[in-house]
Amino acid sequence: MIRCAAARARSIDFFSESSHVPMTMDNIVDVASEARTLDLDLTKWSWNVPDDWRYTTTTRATNDPAGSPNESSFDGRVHNYANYSHASLWLRYRALRLITNSIMLRCLTTAHTLSPNLTHLFSKSDLLKKIMDVLATELCASVPYFFMPDKSVLLLDASAAAIQPKVAGLLAWPLTVAVSTEHVPELQRVWLQGRLKVAAEAMGDTVLEKVAERGDFRF
Repeated sequence: MIRCAAARARSIDFFSESSHVPMTMDNIVDVASEARTLDLDLTKWSWNVPDDWRYTTTTRATNDPAGSPNESSFDGRVHNYANYSHASLWLRYRALRLITNSIMLRCLTTAHTLSPNLTHLFSKSDLLKKIMDVLATELCASVPYFFMPDKSVLLLDASAAAIQPKVAGLLAWPLTVAVSTEHVPELQRVWLQGRLKVAAEAMGDTVLEKVAERGDFRF
């Protein structure tokens, strides 16, 4: 998380209008390379986690379209974890990769603006957008676990009454990242904003509720 925070801070500074770092192709590549290295390290972590840290997926029957704001699961899929600690780790993993891929995507967009003849960047941008779509959807599938009494998918309740404040706190940072990171697909963003608002209500955190409503703290 420290490396990701540093990469994010560097990216924000580099792309800000007040940045003292020249907007050159070399500097863009440097920022993108740092994000890519971090993203690869995160991916390798996911490949090598112990078996008991992994999760299974249950599909719930639903008549609502994917991303329905009032639906307790985004697309009917729900991840099942061994405990909250493991669930929280996977949430943070996906949130961190949303940040790294968003940085890379912004670098590609800026590079194409500087050199419009680099048309091959379009295919790379499309790939990053697909990766972010998958990460956001998987993050959505992780959230319902925190709202399941007795860990039964049949008793899934998405209300604030169904989640303890300390458990809701585990959702706060990853969901804030997800709703605030550039290029996260709108359908997933809106659904996650609803879950973040519920978590904020459970925590009694009015500041977090405003973040959920407005998508503040852009990454």
